[in-house]
Amino acid sequence: MPVSRTVVGLLHEFKCDSFDEGWNFGSDPYIHHAVYSWDSVVKKEGANSIHFSENRSDPYTPGEGSRENLASVAITPVSEMRIHCWHKVSMMTQLTHNEVGVFYLGPGGFYPAFDVTGVEDWTFKKATLTDLPSPQDGMYFYWANWCYLSGPLVAHSYLDHIVLSKSQYLKVSGLVPGQKVEVYRASDNVKIAEATCASGQSSITVDIDAEEYPEYMYLKIYASDGTTLVETTPSYKISGGDEWAWTSPAGTLSASGTPYIFYREDAIAAPKSSAITATLKTEAGQPAPGKVVYFSTTLGTVDPASDTTDANGEAHTTLTSNIQGIASVKCNWPGDADIPAAVAYSKHHVFYDAEEGNPDKNFQFYIEGKEFPYVSGHYALSTDTTPQEFSVEIPEWDDGIVPRGLVSIYRLGTLEYSGILTKPHRDLSESPKVTLGGTDSKSLLEEVVVTLSDYSEKTLTEIIAGLLTAYPSAVSLGNVEPYPTPLSITFADEYLVSSVSRLVNLIGWFYRVTADRKLDLESAFGVTKPNIMFIEGVNLFRVDHDEDYSQVANRVRLRGSSTLVSTVFDDASIGDVGLLDGIAFQKTITSQAMLDIAACAELARTMGAATKISGDVLDDYDPMSWLVGDWVTITSDYVDLSDSFKIVQIQRDMVDPSFAHVECVNKRAYELADIFEKLSRQLKDLNVS
Repeated sequence: MPVSRTVVGLLHEFKCDSFDEGWNFGSDPYIHHAVYSWDSVVKKEGANSIHFSENRSDPYTPGEGSRENLASVAITPVSEMRIHCWHKVSMMTQLTHNEVGVFYLGPGGFYPAFDVTGVEDWTFKKATLTDLPSPQDGMYFYWANWCYLSGPLVAHSYLDHIVLSKSQYLKVSGLVPGQKVEVYRASDNVKIAEATCASGQSSITVDIDAEEYPEYMYLKIYASDGTTLVETTPSYKISGGDEWAWTSPAGTLSASGTPYIFYREDAIAAPKSSAITATLKTEAGQPAPGKVVYFSTTLGTVDPASDTTDANGEAHTTLTSNIQGIASVKCNWPGDADIPAAVAYSKHHVFYDAEEGNPDKNFQFYIEGKEFPYVSGHYALSTDTTPQEFSVEIPEWDDGIVPRGLVSIYRLGTLEYSGILTKPHRDLSESPKVTLGGTDSKSLLEEVVVTLSDYSEKTLTEIIAGLLTAYPSAVSLGNVEPYPTPLSITFADEYLVSSVSRLVNLIGWFYRVTADRKLDLESAFGVTKPNIMFIEGVNLFRVDHDEDYSQVANRVRLRGSSTLVSTVFDDASIGDVGLLDGIAFQKTITSQAMLDIAACAELARTMGAATKISGDVLDDYDPMSWLVGDWVTITSDYVDLSDSFKIVQIQRDMVDPSFAHVECVNKRAYELADIFEKLSRQLKDLNVS
């Protein structure tokens, strides 16, 4: 969206069509000759207008005042409130003085907006109520007559479409000096206002009081040379008092910054700044020198605030901050006759200071480099690429808590978990508490969209390094196992996690984001750890061995297109549980060879029982001695376990660092899953070719 409303100017809008808007009718206790009604014939717009009429034949004492308060509706007062409305007087006799107008009833009396002194057709009335008292009970918006009578009175007046707004002005911010804004009425495309952003300013203000707002309007935003049209916005319902923020469209400008994580100025650690580079190119893709790019930041400061692009089309600034948090640097090119306006952002995390693991502490909890005391907590480590959750309760809220800030959890002085704070929770109860939750660092790959990256005959490392450089996400390049052949692949309009997942699926490998936020890609993770053993009665306290044979099939008949059929079976499984038939369909497969592969994949998926092994262990091993993905020895005679098992998840409560709940799989289940994955990938490759 090129513009977004930051301040709503419309306070109240009354169509004067029915009582549903909150209208009350009545007269002053001194006179009872007023008549009111909804008039569906004499109206300015909508279904009705409010019709006020009076017909009295007896004269009143000359020179003595009388008041008729005919219509009221409760409002919220705002200082300098602007009033728009339509008014009509069809008859007024024996008039010496008359105030027919908008009043504000409050402490100290009435505050009239404007007067009417005679007959008039429908007239667009405008006024500003100034010096209004503070809100109190009994404050109303009134339409009233105030007359000095010397004879009989006949009066007919009408009121329609009342609008109350904060002011009569429209403000647009987010501009740079020289940019021009034009405001158009959408109904007939007539320009109603324009202004140019002055030197040293970042906004314009225009008077739209001639309009019967709220009105559908659109804006035209021009580049700083005053001639090149940047963009015409969609139509929005705009009112006086509105404030809107302009954001230039993304285009020929890109931004980058190094490093992605740095430290506040008062920190001991370094570096304490990030170098920001904005690169401007022509629409033909060539560097654009001699153009002024403007810089601003949501946190900290940038110096300089603007810079002229060099021969490479690059403009530079430096980001610093003395507050930890997330800083987004906006690089704004206002546009000219050669290159359209564009905007780009560079995101950075400012850490409070360097994290320090303390082996004397059971656990440590950091947000953006600041350590927080904790009451309790838990987290999970998993081989699954789905982000794993954490939750930590702290004693009280702290202003240093940064939503979507980077989280680190240390166990016995060693970094074991990192993530993003996405779910801060506070509650007030008999035991008030603050709970901070989120997911692990794999979620960082979900924050960035890859717009376009095309790789031809590149190594796996070149592709991953290129993605992480072009689309920074606080995840850096880790260990990438060499892949034997060059790859060609294009990524476009997808999250970074989708690009990485698609790449590893293409080659049949796996990826992970480590605790120190590094991306690893390997053909397999985990190694056999013969020295890591959990034994019943020693350091294995509880273990569950669940097997589910309800979905087992060890002879599979797969039907393909037309008359193609493939039947496969497994003797070992038949010997264990007897013959169990299964059937599946792949009607899109037209090749017998492909159907045979698909049948083997289906058999690998179904012939093994679903197995889940979990247990509670005493972890007296040094931190990082064993990780998810590793094979460890688990021995429990009671549940018939005595073998190497692959750890697929570790859950820890932040109470006892030596306690862990583990989930693992046995060798056969792992091998069957691996066979299924390889056969499925082979089938996909054949189908593509």
